Amino acid sequence: MKPLSIVFLVLFAVSSSKIYSQVIDLPKYSLDNMQYLGAFRLPEETFGDARVAWSAGQIAVDPTGETFFFSGSNKRSIAQFKIPNSLSPSDSIEDLQIIDPPIQNFSNMLNRAPTGNPNEIGRITGLSLVDGKLIVNAAVYYDANAENEYTTLIVEDPSNLKGSVVRGYMKLEGGNHSAGWISRVPSQYVDLFNHTLIAGHASNLPINARNSMGPSAFLLDKQELLSSKSDELIPTVRLLDFGINNLLHPDVNNDSLSNNLWTELSYAFHGFIVPGTSTYLTIGQSGGHESGIGYKITQPNGYNCGGFCAYDHRDYYNYVWLWDVDDLVSSFKGELDPSEIRPYKFELVNLPHEDPLNQGYASSRVIGADFTPDGRLYIVLENADTLQSQYEKQPIVLVYQMFPDRPEPPTNLNVQ
Repeated sequence: MKPLSIVFLVLFAVSSSKIYSQVIDLPKYSLDNMQYLGAFRLPEETFGDARVAWSAGQIAVDPTGETFFFSGSNKRSIAQFKIPNSLSPSDSIEDLQIIDPPIQNFSNMLNRAPTGNPNEIGRITGLSLVDGKLIVNAAVYYDANAENEYTTLIVEDPSNLKGSVVRGYMKLEGGNHSAGWISRVPSQYVDLFNHTLIAGHASNLPINARNSMGPSAFLLDKQELLSSKSDELIPTVRLLDFGINNLLHPDVNNDSLSNNLWTELSYAFHGFIVPGTSTYLTIGQSGGHESGIGYKITQPNGYNCGGFCAYDHRDYYNYVWLWDVDDLVSSFKGELDPSEIRPYKFELVNLPHEDPLNQGYASSRVIGADFTPDGRLYIVLENADTLQSQYEKQPIVLVYQMFPDRPEPPTNLNVQ
């Protein structure tokens, strides 16, 4: 080896060691720093080819904080709404503002790719705005043979949903394990990971064999994503991932009644590294931790389950899983397998308006979220608005500030 090459390797090792030492010195994030700013309601009625009610909850907030894109009731369409200028922190749904009808109506995106819709992909699984492009991840809802490889569309002009060119379908490496949310890698980690985005998903769809059986994290290069073309594979780097043979928790039906980590009823809808910390935060919902889980059973309230459900209809929660980024770094360096990582904290959280009918449990649960550069976390809560219609319930959007200027005890966020 030439002397110059030796010098380069030494300098690279010193530089990498310096970056890594900075990373592991960052603190873990405390949920006590979250400040509830308020919430708003979404309007009923049909807008374009879909409604807000029955949405799967995918949301992408414009980095300006002025508008957001939202998936519709048919699971295929996207609309754009304006975020209200003021938020209400009231505990009463009736005090929350109903935002205006969309500035762009719901428009079906999944059938707009020039190459058609392979395998009849029918469900949006993630939305994200990246450098002015709207990234749409999607899947076949019930892919029994796990055959669908296509995952991703790019809406070239989100300001013109109905007329925009839609590029795709592309294949995100990792398949359904990675094709959910997309979040930004904070600046503190960009040099270390050499990537600017994180893609992730969880066991949010049927057929566990094709799912990550816990929240995942895959590094994704922004330029490779934005320059990708139909049928191309978009490479990723696997950091956190679980499979049917390496579950996050082996007792997914909680037969032991001791699994409070991840069950058959656990879902994660967004994950992001909290800037300035060593925490990868994933948020969603879970169930069956107290009563266990049955299949096609009748619950105490008389409900006949069509699939897996908790034995007790009250055994459902909003949930967070917090992961140490140092473990993700170890995975990145090949020192730890992505399936060996466990969250350093996982617990239910009580959110505002999660019990709209005062039934004593979280009947309204997280179905989507997005974190924006200004430090706000937008959380979509299903079925929380029972006032607009007697026939359907509308979701609402909760807004938290992750880093308030003067940290105070959290409002309406109680960790149990």
